[in-house]
Amino acid sequence: MGDARGAGARGGGRTAEVRAVEAGPVRGILEVRRRAEGSVFVERIGLTLDGELVEIATDLDWRTPATLLKAVFPLTAVNARARFDLGLGTIERENATQALYEVPAQQWAAIDDRGGAFGVAIASDSKYGWDKPDDHTLRLSLVHTPEAPRGFAYQGTNDLGRHRFTYAIGGYKGDWRAGRVPQLAARLNQPMRLFRAEPHAGALGRSLSMVSVSSPQVAVQALKLAEQGREVVVRLQEQHGTRPRTFACAWRANRLGTRDQRGRGTRGPLAVQPDGTVRLDLGAYAPRTLALTMASPAARLPTGRVASVALPFDRTASRRTRNRATATSTDGSRCRRAVAGGDHVARDPFRTGATSRAHATWRTARAR
Repeated sequence: MGDARGAGARGGGRTAEVRAVEAGPVRGILEVRRRAEGSVFVERIGLTLDGELVEIATDLDWRTPATLLKAVFPLTAVNARARFDLGLGTIERENATQALYEVPAQQWAAIDDRGGAFGVAIASDSKYGWDKPDDHTLRLSLVHTPEAPRGFAYQGTNDLGRHRFTYAIGGYKGDWRAGRVPQLAARLNQPMRLFRAEPHAGALGRSLSMVSVSSPQVAVQALKLAEQGREVVVRLQEQHGTRPRTFACAWRANRLGTRDQRGRGTRGPLAVQPDGTVRLDLGAYAPRTLALTMASPAARLPTGRVASVALPFDRTASRRTRNRATATSTDGSRCRRAVAGGDHVARDPFRTGATSRAHATWRTARAR
C-alpha cells in the first residue's frame, strides 16, 4: 500500500491466516486472510495440474482512506524494458520516470530476461494501471482512494467497499512470443465454463471445435451472428507483431460461402480449399473479419424450456426530486450523504429502440 499523499509505501499487514481450502488431484488452493488499516484481504492462491499460471483470486473489503493499493511482483527476470498489452497490439516501455510513472495496459505485462532464456508475465482480469520502478519489478494498481481536495469531497470515498478481482503470474521459456503470453492471459480472462450433462451418444461426437486456425500467433477474437442477415462473423487478429506465414482457417459446420469483410464494405468471396479451409494472410497486429453463410445443420439441439423468474425489488435506488430524501444506495451510505449535501439524482428522458436513439442517462444535480 502507498499513501495517496506521497508519504511512501506501507506494508499490507504483518500477520496472516493461511489454510488449505482445496487439495485435490487436479487443483490446489491456499487461502490467505489478513487485515491492514481497517481493510480485509482474502486471497485464494491456486495452481492446477500442468497449469502455467499461479492465480490469485482476491476478495477485498476496502476501508482505507487516502491510500493507493498495488500488487508488487519482484521477479528473477531482469530487463530495463517490459512489454505491455494494448488490446490491439503491444508496446515496449522502459522503467518508470517522473514524467511517465504509471502506464495503461489491458490483460498482461511481461519482462523478458535480458539473457533471452526466460521471462515472467503478469496477467489481470480487470485492473489496467501498471508501473515498473526498476529492472526486475512490475506493479499492478488494484484500488485507489485519494485524499480529497477542497471542493471534491466525494473523491474521498472512491473505491471504498467490496471488490473481487483476479491476477496471475507465470514463467515461460524464451521471449513473450515463444511463451504464448497473449494466450495465457486470454485463458485467465475467458476461463472454461463447466456444466453437468446426462450421458448420451451425441450427434456431434465427443468433441467439437467451432473454428480453428493453423498459426499460433493468430487468435479468434470474436465468433458471433451478424447484426443483419443470417451470416456468422469471425474476427481474427495477429498477436505477435510480426507478419505470419499464410495460414489456414477451418470451421466445423458446413457453409455455403465465405467473404472478406472490412468495415461497411466487402472484398468479395474467398476461395475454399479442397480440404474445406480458407487460406489467409495478415499483417503485424492486423485484424481481419470474415462473414460466413452457413448451411442448414445436420443435427439440431432440442428446444429448451423457458420460464420467467420473479426479481422483486427490495431497495430503492433513486426517486424523483420531490422524494429524494428516501433514496439509498446498496450500502445505504453514499446517497444519504449526497442528500445531506443538497444533491439529488435526476433521470433524463428515455426511449427504447435502435442504438442510435437516446439512452437513459443518470446525473447528479445540485438541488435548488
